[in-house]
Amino acid sequence: RVTTATQASTAVPWILSPASQILSVSPSLGQSGTVVSVRGRNLFGLGGVDGRAPLPVATVTVTLDGRVAAVDASRSTPSLLVARIVACLASCNLSTVANYTRGPAVVTSAYGASSALPNAFARLRDGRITSLSPPQGQVGTRVTLNGTQLFGYGDGNLSVTFDGVNATVTASSTGSIQVIVPLLLNSSFDLPISILVTAISGAVVPASQTWLSLTPGTIRTVSPLVGQEGTYVTINGTDLFGNGTELARIQLGTANVSVINSANTHIVLLVTGGRFGTGSVRLESNTGAVVERVDLLWSLRPPGTITSISPLHGQRGTIVTLQGVQLTGYADQVVAVAFGNAPARIVSDARNTSFLQVQVEQHSGVLNSTTVDVQLTTSSGVVLVSRRAWTYLTPGVVSSVNPALGQVGTFVTVTGTGMLNGGASIAQVRLGNATTTVLASNDTYVRVRVTGGAPGNASLLLVADTGATLMQDNQIWTLRPAGNISSISPSSGQFGARIVIRGSNLLGYGSSVRSMTVNGVPVFGLSLYNQTDTYISCQLGAANPGSNISAGVGAITIESDTGAMVEKRL
Repeated sequence: RVTTATQASTAVPWILSPASQILSVSPSLGQSGTVVSVRGRNLFGLGGVDGRAPLPVATVTVTLDGRVAAVDASRSTPSLLVARIVACLASCNLSTVANYTRGPAVVTSAYGASSALPNAFARLRDGRITSLSPPQGQVGTRVTLNGTQLFGYGDGNLSVTFDGVNATVTASSTGSIQVIVPLLLNSSFDLPISILVTAISGAVVPASQTWLSLTPGTIRTVSPLVGQEGTYVTINGTDLFGNGTELARIQLGTANVSVINSANTHIVLLVTGGRFGTGSVRLESNTGAVVERVDLLWSLRPPGTITSISPLHGQRGTIVTLQGVQLTGYADQVVAVAFGNAPARIVSDARNTSFLQVQVEQHSGVLNSTTVDVQLTTSSGVVLVSRRAWTYLTPGVVSSVNPALGQVGTFVTVTGTGMLNGGASIAQVRLGNATTTVLASNDTYVRVRVTGGAPGNASLLLVADTGATLMQDNQIWTLRPAGNISSISPSSGQFGARIVIRGSNLLGYGSSVRSMTVNGVPVFGLSLYNQTDTYISCQLGAANPGSNISAGVGAITIESDTGAMVEKRL
């Protein structure tokens, strides 16, 4: 009943509704950001015309441990209020987890009706991130967050964000969390960014300092992009250590590698094996940072092989043909060939992957037949080896050269052992400075005729058809100046005439005249009365039967017993 000042009264019905009641609060501990569920009955309070309608949630206040929390209207019902703990001013006197008591949870409606649950919730000091290690880095960097109550009084189910991007959590405790930095936006590079830990309870633990996001390292070139075991690979770029101090792991496609040398801009690797295939190039630093090029793929291929060698034996100078598969080891070319400890000279296109010709050099210390490895080195450092594949023959020996001097036209006989050095014949003979024509050859006997050269003396050199060479330094052959006819008396005549020839070296360093020709026609029945190096007296006799004799100016040619020729134009 309502009574006015004039004592008038009106009877108004008033209904006593069931009271609000808090049944439980969960969790019972929390800090800033913690989401708390308050369960009960009629938590919005009742009102309206008939006193039975729930009031709007916006009119409800939740107080936890003496501090007002923010009610989430979208998630709340009359039987469940969802509220988040708001940040407390620095002057708040909050308990620690080691020393706290719970205060009441109170729900108050707009009409002032309230319900409370004693000893329901304790508002504790916020967790804190006190240090970041390292304080800077890039994508993939492993960062340790140290602090207090990093779980926000939750169960350890949490997330960590760098500038709003979720990081991967690898280990966690209430005092330390280890994470891997995610890929950040380019706009974040070289700028300080915020780090935030959010527990499943909603508790938020911010870092007291920012973290510097550095520009990620980049791989610019990888060379070569294909290879085999033994290939040297060079990686160039910037900040290849991912802003760390060294590399911890390297992925080169499907290959296993060892580091030959490394710097922040230049890395050299040696492929040591692996699984044949193709994959990306990925560098991981000691900080966990990753530098990767997914568009540069590296392929490990089966190794190149030498399938045939011809001939299989020889000596210094032998031309050897090598055939095989990928003789260049997937590199640009073959850069060196060795037979045992001796290098060989490449004489064909070194870029050919299946065919190569080389000339063998002298193997040091070979006195007897020796079988050696054949080794090819490519421009990528790959080494192809054919084990015990080629035999250095016992070097040939020259025992005599006869005569030891002469002039153009002189016949020379060379005797010895093994002079072909594995070949089938002698292709070339040099007698000091003299060039020759080879008339006959085998392992023990070579006959040549001198065809030219400048006077002088030097060692004998035999070259077999395989290219194998035999140089005999103790066999010196001397090419002398050609003989010279200074005068012929009489200066004209016919066959049967007696003539006197004067000059120098008329016997061509031999001992006698073998034959004579006049105007290119051999003299038949030549009679020699006197013959020395400076004087020859003879009777020409007749021309050989059937010879075509032409009269007129011509020449007289003397051939000595050595084959040397001395000529005089008439």
